Amino acid sequence: YVRADCLSVLTESTYFAGRLGFLEAMAFSGKPLLRKDFIFDPLQILETAETPASAVLLIVRLTPDAVLLKELKDTAEEYGLAPVVEIHDSDELELARRVGAKLIQFNSRDLRGLSVDPERIFDLAIREPPGPGELYVAASGLSTVRDLAEVEAAGFGAALMGTAFMRAQDPGLALGGLLDEFAAWRQKGD
Repeated sequence: YVRADCLSVLTESTYFAGRLGFLEAMAFSGKPLLRKDFIFDPLQILETAETPASAVLLIVRLTPDAVLLKELKDTAEEYGLAPVVEIHDSDELELARRVGAKLIQFNSRDLRGLSVDPERIFDLAIREPPGPGELYVAASGLSTVRDLAEVEAAGFGAALMGTAFMRAQDPGLALGGLLDEFAAWRQKGD
């Protein structure tokens, strides 16, 4: 039993030992699946459309060309995939908006040095709140009820959490415990 609203599935093979077949393996969950990979070419979008994936990650830092990013986003939408456009700073947020992104993931992990700073993305989201029709997703470095409270307070509509659960002996149980704890915290109004 998985209480997550959707699942992020790592398919990048060179650096993260992922495989495209992981999407098929996770289809049993019945949850929407996000293909998490380095997408540079519209052919990768077509490849994704042939899987059970519902969404595809597009990383602005890796595709900073507005024309290519828009082509990838538009191709994903044409094939019924939700493009989740990942940003790391205000310039990347501006570019994501310029190409019409509606699902914008703020990654607190700096891809250049791999350092993680969730406070930076919270500050950015507060300074630049979601516009009409935009949904902000907080990603990386989140593992506690306090993190979820800060995500909510900063205006994010969702959080992508992975490493904390993948290290747990029973990831589903760990997620369930965190969500129960967060619901109890919200009821108390702390």
